[in-house]
Amino acid sequence: MDDEQKRMARGLILVVVILAAAFGTYRYLSSAPAADSTKADLAQQRLEEMRKNQGDAAPVETRAEDTPPPTGPIRHGPTKLGS
Repeated sequence: MDDEQKRMARGLILVVVILAAAFGTYRYLSSAPAADSTKADLAQQRLEEMRKNQGDAAPVETRAEDTPPPTGPIRHGPTKLGS
């Protein structure tokens, strides 16, 4: 092989390497943001639905008298099984 053929072979190898790197970078960059953007879109849709539904709901008021007392014995300190 003379110098002209060696130079052409090196150029061809360089072009193939550059194309492979560009294709790999394109696949990496095109796949990663797609998942993030769909998650962001879903989160935005849920937020809009929550805001829309919040306006439809009547406000709920709770007072201490309305809550029932706790049921069952209230234990303070360790039990017989735990001591």
